[in-house]
Amino acid sequence: MSAHTMSTDIEIIDAHFHQWDPANTPHALRPLAKLLGWNPSLYHWAAKKAMPASLVSSLGGRVDHLCQPYLPQNYQRDINGHNVIAGVCTPYSWQVKSEPERAQETAYLHNLYASKPADVTVELGAIVGNAHLEKTDSLRGVLAAHQQASPKFAGIRDMIDWSDDPALAHHAREKNIHKSKAWLQGMEILAEHDLLFDAFVLHHQLHEFSELAKQFPDTTMILSHAGTPVGVMGPYAGYGETPEQRDRILKEWQAGMARLAENPNVVVKLTGLFLAKLGWGLQYRKDAPTATELVDRLQPLVDFVIEQFGVERCMFGSHFAPDRTSISYSQLYDVYKQIIQGRPLEHQQKLLADNARRVYRIKL
Repeated sequence: MSAHTMSTDIEIIDAHFHQWDPANTPHALRPLAKLLGWNPSLYHWAAKKAMPASLVSSLGGRVDHLCQPYLPQNYQRDINGHNVIAGVCTPYSWQVKSEPERAQETAYLHNLYASKPADVTVELGAIVGNAHLEKTDSLRGVLAAHQQASPKFAGIRDMIDWSDDPALAHHAREKNIHKSKAWLQGMEILAEHDLLFDAFVLHHQLHEFSELAKQFPDTTMILSHAGTPVGVMGPYAGYGETPEQRDRILKEWQAGMARLAENPNVVVKLTGLFLAKLGWGLQYRKDAPTATELVDRLQPLVDFVIEQFGVERCMFGSHFAPDRTSISYSQLYDVYKQIIQGRPLEHQQKLLADNARRVYRIKL
């Protein structure tokens, strides 16, 4: 089966995408969008100035596409040419004053797709919500509010990625929050509700994440962005400056992923593979990379993950729109499909759709 034939035929459930509307939701950029939205260039400039330099760097130095709404019709345009039937939407930059308000993002996403334009054919397959797990007093109520907001609510993403290096953006509220007594009690509450935990960690945290997975063997743990090997593809914020450094990063990431794979409750999302943090540098290139070049460089990493976790515990996703800084949606899925085209069709179907359907309990 050729990649061209696959591009229109094979079903895709995108395991990781985002939606946002800075001007009309409690988004981190809402004040600027309200104040300067009338002047896009000034708005983009101010947004870039307002963000920490490490965060701007992690976005490939570009914030313009984060300033504009990314809604069902925008997502539909991006997926053009691929048979994407549904996606798993994860939280993004939603700012609230109290814990119960976190469920408002789930309600917003549900309603966004319930009232989507007629020309938007992609469906909302599942929603991953946000909660601060250490806030155990209110957590049960927050989870109940998420569940009431949408029957597609499947689990929680609480950011635990951390680096001591100020040049490397991270999102965890404090170092080692996932080891604190209160946070672990929150994980127990999540387990009681039979909900998934969607995690984002950096490659040097993979051993820690493995320990967490061992503590909660009955909870499905989903590793976003394949463990984010910072600098493995090239220089980024002082990482991966030389071939020797990149080889060290690769080996550290491989060791962490191999240990993590020993936990049968862990599933890996092959997403965020074109994050600026990996050091591709695609946003700085004048010539667009060929699919062949990208496949040649990425395939060893994807093959390694599938080899460690098995076909049943891996799934592809886009991480759109953030990864648009580096690559178009169309080329991204062309690359994925070329990487796996030598595998049996049944395996391709699992990696591109069936595993996401099973893990996120998508009824499509």
